[in-house]
Amino acid sequence: LMSENLLYDIATLGELYFFTRSGGSTSKVIYTSVKEEHEKYVSVIKSGVNWIVVSSHQGFLNLESAATQCLKKPKVLVRVNPEVNVKAEIRASYKHGKFGVPFNTPSLDSASVIVKKILDSENLEFEGFHFHLGSQITNPICFANSIDKIENFILKIRKERPDFSPAVIDIGGGTPVVYGMNVPSPGQISLLVIEKLNSMVGRLGCPIK
Repeated sequence: LMSENLLYDIATLGELYFFTRSGGSTSKVIYTSVKEEHEKYVSVIKSGVNWIVVSSHQGFLNLESAATQCLKKPKVLVRVNPEVNVKAEIRASYKHGKFGVPFNTPSLDSASVIVKKILDSENLEFEGFHFHLGSQITNPICFANSIDKIENFILKIRKERPDFSPAVIDIGGGTPVVYGMNVPSPGQISLLVIEKLNSMVGRLGCPIK
């Protein structure tokens, strides 16, 4: 996998330890914490990880504090909950789901609030968006619907900040494995997702990894 120059989503310090002991470079890591604790962010930043995902307002505050302490400026992705319908054994995107923040809510746990605070931060650099829809996803249309929602959200922010251009869209896993039933292959899923991503990039006019 390392020879393919892939990026790795890592969620714990244990996973990060295993990855680096296996010869992995922290420059290839996107760290997606669940607890979003200040002390762990400090450890992750000091290890050389440069891409970090936040999924709550408190996570943003903890990461900004850790970055200030470490005198480094990590690139930050905001984990959003697209709240789309997902056909899967395990769904992670639905209203009030635990993974990510909605695009717009009255509370601080809102992508619109967190993105603007990152953009205004002297210690963090906004990099893009992350979402995770579930596991054993049998209908990839949910990926396309989520990308549509992200594009609409980007266009909304551009009304206030015309130069807003995310660099990364991190689409969480969910590719199904055959357990006694026919499921779409990674190739079949990617055809729809890549077409949707390319059309979005074309309309937005900015390169996105």
